[in-house]
Amino acid sequence: MNYKIIKYEKELQDFIDKLPGLKDSQKYYYCLFARKKYNATEGLKSDKCQLKRGVTTKERMIRDFKKLEVEVGSYEIDGININQDSLCLYMTPNPRDMHKAGLKTIKELVNFVAEERTIYNPHAIALNQIQVSGVKYFFDIDIDVKEGKNLSIEGLEVWMKEKVNPQAIWNVVKTRGGYHILIELKKVSAEFKNSWYNNFSKGSNDIFDVTMSGDNLLPAPGCVQSNFSPRLV
Repeated sequence: MNYKIIKYEKELQDFIDKLPGLKDSQKYYYCLFARKKYNATEGLKSDKCQLKRGVTTKERMIRDFKKLEVEVGSYEIDGININQDSLCLYMTPNPRDMHKAGLKTIKELVNFVAEERTIYNPHAIALNQIQVSGVKYFFDIDIDVKEGKNLSIEGLEVWMKEKVNPQAIWNVVKTRGGYHILIELKKVSAEFKNSWYNNFSKGSNDIFDVTMSGDNLLPAPGCVQSNFSPRLV
């Protein structure tokens, strides 16, 4: 028996088809976590326990995600076997600039040598720099619905109308705890250019909280997020 990472392949493919095409030296970054907050695996010490990460392209994304579907028990943290419902797959809707990340990796490695520090894992250093070297097409806004409350997509649409022009809303992803709104920065109209950020950032209320995630990891549509699968709405 293997872990299940892709739950709805068509949903994932629809999302992949909408992603920007990659230019030279660009890739998408992904990361598989075990989340403590879902209470599916006892003994985890931190909320996000990193299990596997890497880079991929639109053409290889499904194949690379399927490679994460290894035998149950293969993922473990501090000797604790990770259960299926702890798994969450995240990826960056903004491409990563591999050339920029490479230069930053070189600089960091040189600093290690200059400071006579031991380099234990250059691969991890490179992946860290890849993660933070995004090409900012989209701004991610995380809507976290409060316990016992409900927010429909229709209610969210009404709320968004006064925040930014509709053309700038590239996609909305329904997640286990709420929604992620992806703003396409180049399509923000002149009317909202200087106000859209504050409009959203001050939007928390008694139903949900707003986090301005920016260039951040997004729960991958069609893939695993504990016992839920995010989807485009």
